Amino acid sequence: MASSVWPARISPVSGSAKLLDYVHGGGKVVGTYMSMDNGCDETNPLYGNRMLGDSYWDRDFIMPNDEVGARLPKEEFVMYERGARVRTAGSRVLLDSVEPYFNREGRYFCSHLHAPSAGRVGFPAATRYGDVVYFSHPLFRIYKDFAPSWVKAIFADVLDLLMPRQLVRKDDGHTVSGLEVQLRRSGSRNSLMLHCLYYPCKKSAANLYTIDEKVPLSDQRVRVYAGDAEIESVRAIRQGEVISERDYTVADGYVDLNIPKIDGYEIIELSLK
Repeated sequence: MASSVWPARISPVSGSAKLLDYVHGGGKVVGTYMSMDNGCDETNPLYGNRMLGDSYWDRDFIMPNDEVGARLPKEEFVMYERGARVRTAGSRVLLDSVEPYFNREGRYFCSHLHAPSAGRVGFPAATRYGDVVYFSHPLFRIYKDFAPSWVKAIFADVLDLLMPRQLVRKDDGHTVSGLEVQLRRSGSRNSLMLHCLYYPCKKSAANLYTIDEKVPLSDQRVRVYAGDAEIESVRAIRQGEVISERDYTVADGYVDLNIPKIDGYEIIELSLK
């Protein structure tokens, strides 16, 4: 269903009208940092925040809670790049930022690349406005530049909030992070086709990532949404083997599946009755 919290009195700025229409139609949006910013000290109709400009801090911290960062220790985690200052204007705070003692510059020095946490709550680090979540840090650039595991953890929790019924997901504790999975439905075969791909990249050369070996995986666990459909059989197509009923369970519309072997690439066919 479309969200009903959007203020009709606020005219969307150029570039955000399509996203507002998308959300009104039931879509979900995750925005970060200055994306779709409509000017300093103005209310952004997509995020439900007043956008105040860049953060005072080169690097500050986030404090996980039971909703976002639920699997992380309840302690500060550094965000490696400058974020934005925002205040809520109808949105709800999902995650707080925490200020450092100072910026590491001029007369102020710390042996690390950032000062430690001062324990003071700063501007919101994440907010929710209906079906839109906003992160005040450049979350994806931080992950591209530094790959901190806590960025993946908080983003995964936000996806769960926005899309509690995901069509396919990996079991973090029993599935390697590099395994790529894609789910397709085959009408002609009346089945769900789960494509599983794992070819780890290596940085052997200065200018190119390469794939020069195949690493088999065993016992990878994936959850697939089948809805009201009944499962007739499960088969690994490339291996030509039937997966035993001991390796999957069906409950509440989901198939919890243990894939015995993935030799680089495998297609798991879930035949429906």
